[in-house]
Amino acid sequence: MEAPLGGGPAALSQELREELHTARVKRQLGYRKLARIVGADRRHLARIERGLKRPSPYVAERLADALGLGFVTTACLLLEAGSRPEGSGHLSVGQRDGVSGEDSQPGPGGSTGTTARVNGGVSDG
Repeated sequence: MEAPLGGGPAALSQELREELHTARVKRQLGYRKLARIVGADRRHLARIERGLKRPSPYVAERLADALGLGFVTTACLLLEAGSRPEGSGHLSVGQRDGVSGEDSQPGPGGSTGTTARVNGGVSDG
């Protein structure tokens, strides 16, 4: 059974659904054409946009690419779709730049200031 339109656990946030809709309309894509690009059923895409279904991480990634979503919107979409970064669920700025947090030099007060949690805000490490 489908979740109610207001959001239940199966739905994306209203803000993300609005972003998807705006991007789709801006690119003048109907559900049929978007479905061909993404490789998903048009009814499934409509249900995602209306808040009745949550996309798989794969479909979310394909949607983000097809709609040209920005980095932050894509990251939020992937997280809400259930995708997690490789590893422990944390993204370290140092790791992203090819430097581990252990090799970073501490700043004032002994903090490296390199750790950023994707799924729980930002910390100063």
